Amino acid sequence: MPGQPFYEQVMGLLLSKPMDESLFETLQYLEFSCQAGGFALLLWQAEATHATLLATSQLQNIQGLPIAMPFPSEAGTFTLSDPVEIARLAAAMELDLFMDEPHLEGIVSPLASHNSSVVLLMFAEEPEASQVDLLTLNRLFQLFLRDTYYLLQLRERTNPTANRKKNSQLSAIKGNRELFDNSTDGILVLDHHLKIVFINRMAESILGYAQSAVVNRSVFDLITPSNAEVFQEHLLEPDANFEVESITLSCETAVLRMTRSQLLSEQGLIVLRFWDVTETRQVQKQLSYTSDFLTRLVRNSSVAIVAGDTDGPIFLFSPAAEKLFGFPSEGVLGKLALADMFTELDAWETIRNLLDVEENGGGGRVDQLGVDVKMAGSHEAPAVMSAFLVPEYQPGRDAVVAFFTDLRDKKAMEATIVEYQKKLEDTEKQAMLSSLAGTMAHELNQPLMSILGYTELLQRPNLPPEKLERGIRTIAQEADRMADIVKKIGNLTRYETRNYVGAATIIDLDKGSRSPDKP
Repeated sequence: MPGQPFYEQVMGLLLSKPMDESLFETLQYLEFSCQAGGFALLLWQAEATHATLLATSQLQNIQGLPIAMPFPSEAGTFTLSDPVEIARLAAAMELDLFMDEPHLEGIVSPLASHNSSVVLLMFAEEPEASQVDLLTLNRLFQLFLRDTYYLLQLRERTNPTANRKKNSQLSAIKGNRELFDNSTDGILVLDHHLKIVFINRMAESILGYAQSAVVNRSVFDLITPSNAEVFQEHLLEPDANFEVESITLSCETAVLRMTRSQLLSEQGLIVLRFWDVTETRQVQKQLSYTSDFLTRLVRNSSVAIVAGDTDGPIFLFSPAAEKLFGFPSEGVLGKLALADMFTELDAWETIRNLLDVEENGGGGRVDQLGVDVKMAGSHEAPAVMSAFLVPEYQPGRDAVVAFFTDLRDKKAMEATIVEYQKKLEDTEKQAMLSSLAGTMAHELNQPLMSILGYTELLQRPNLPPEKLERGIRTIAQEADRMADIVKKIGNLTRYETRNYVGAATIIDLDKGSRSPDKP
């Protein structure tokens, strides 16, 4: 008798592929492994005269055949040795038996969820049949078939009542075909198995599929896996209104807004009306990103940003504005107006006139306007303001967005710079005076010493006339030289220096001055 790995292999085959393929391949594997002449699996509904063939081990696409059984549906396990009856059953299921002494062994197991039973038949030589545990095998098939739609679909194909219902549904769709095709919305009609029965022209346009390509397919083939559960939940709600992501023929994702209609509900059909909102949702997403970006920009800007109605309250007050004005945003928003932000009463009217495009020919904006703003605690601060007008931001209402740059730090820096400049100028003046004193001492010292020397010489008695004349001439020359030095000092226009003794410098009078009569 086969062991545990054998049954694991059977279950693996059942779960590996779609229903009709897996049943065929599993029975084929059983025929080969058990060295049997053939296997067959049937569904036997309660009180039915015939069982319905689900699959055999030799042909794949013969499910749905009605098979007359030579034993009652409550038989449990059974055997059959009549070669004539065995041959009839094998022929009905198109099984070729190559056996001298065919033997049939079977088992009937109830399938309570479908009010029917699963029948497993094995055609084999009698000694071989006794080695196979059909009870365990049929339990595997029971588990596999218990929760599947396959049996429901098979029952509908072989059930005259179901066929009549389907024809009634198609007739109802045909009666509404003109209404559906003239609709500007997509129309999707599903049966109670959520199989697609009909789509209109607009649905074909939105999804890219032709009707013939999707009819009888599961609607979940058109829904993204992540949205399948949401779709199924909303589908159960009457007058449902929801959005799902669908997969188009070009493998793109489309966002569909769907509503469920009660039309054709009496015929057991689900009618969904939908339209493509992909572009709208993309725009909304982009607007959301832009809004988030602007929010972060306002929150982190070092420039104070204030926005408000031209004749109403402020509705935007950035963190930098809180720092500049000293007011918390909750004390400003909806309570204060833009006019309350200025120390001068007529400041806001002046700005309004500059912003007014139609009445005063303004440009709708103000750039780099110096203002004094009102701070908490009756203080004020210098600022530079730029602003622009937003006409009709709401029906009949204009808004102004203003940007304030705090000038307090700049003013303090400017005052510090002026102070340092004054100190520098004073230092430069002192250095220049020092250099000028050194220059005068150097330049005037030589002619002065010469004059003093010749003056002392002229005071001697009995001085020869020629020495007297030379002394007077020298004194006159040195006096002219001193006068020229004084003139150069008076004509200084540039602070040019030259090296003196050691590291000291003196003013270069020739480079730093020019004669008034020279260009």
